[in-house]
Amino acid sequence: MVLNKLLDADIFCHPSHDETFGIAPLEAAIRRFPVILSELPPYKYIGWENNVNCLTYPTQDLNQLQNQIFRLISEPGLYENISTGGYELAKNYSNENFLSNITQVMSGLISQVKSS
Repeated sequence: MVLNKLLDADIFCHPSHDETFGIAPLEAAIRRFPVILSELPPYKYIGWENNVNCLTYPTQDLNQLQNQIFRLISEPGLYENISTGGYELAKNYSNENFLSNITQVMSGLISQVKSS
């Protein structure tokens, strides 16, 4: 029931003021929702970029959050560009990619330990 309501959404807004990794924005992006995030340090390490694959606003600045939502509504092409950019980022975090990447890292570590 909740998932059905989420699938009817037009945007994903994550007004968090604290975050570690943030899987929810990636889950929204893989469904091609444009993502709006507060400016938290972990997001840049994941690959989120303002005006490229998401829109951001200063943490706890609700006026700027409102402005970003308005931009999605009013700027031609922005909704599609942000949705597509977010989707491209989220594809990098698929289960298959994650397992492949972690296997490469672990194989490298095992090789280092064996050669020591």
